[in-house]
Amino acid sequence: MAQEYDSPWKEALHVYFPQFLELLFPEVHQAIDWSLGWKVMETELLSPAAGPRRVDVLMQVTMIDGKATIILIHVEVQNQKKH
Repeated sequence: MAQEYDSPWKEALHVYFPQFLELLFPEVHQAIDWSLGWKVMETELLSPAAGPRRVDVLMQVTMIDGKATIILIHVEVQNQKKH
């Protein structure tokens, strides 16, 4: 059921990724060369020890220094009051 609440937020991150980083991680936002855009990556990661795992949002960007970088974002929407 958590998937239903998280999905719209994950989709919004695909569209508003630069704004998300600018608001919450301004130092990271400033270090990215936005003129090169960003790429939504496959969210399944393979680990020999743990097996396949899925992450919420995985983006590839290019930093101002030219290095390709992967940014992982975990989305957890709380729909009930936590006790």
